[in-house]
Amino acid sequence: MILLGIQAGRGKGKDTLQYLNDIKNPKGSLPLCHIFLCRLIQKDSIKEISDDELTSYVKEALTLRQSSTMELLKLLKDIIDDQMERPGGIAQISHGDLSAKGKKI
Repeated sequence: MILLGIQAGRGKGKDTLQYLNDIKNPKGSLPLCHIFLCRLIQKDSIKEISDDELTSYVKEALTLRQSSTMELLKLLKDIIDDQMERPGGIAQISHGDLSAKGKKI
């Protein structure tokens, strides 16, 4: 959590580490969970956001992340399938048949 807090505070000045050191002092610091959540939903503060808005932001961020992850996985699957269909592709290499590489034609 501390590393996530440092990452969230990156670019905010040298006071970030002081905020993280003062976690038990609620007057002058932000709890790590708030820093992490602000970073997740890409907002500077969650104080003015209602619970419903916060829930909506988090759901939207997670949905976007799931969508991009699924697109990436589909692309990787297509690339792997394409390589598996090619002669001398991944299947040949995975079975240890590397002799074709060293031969001159």
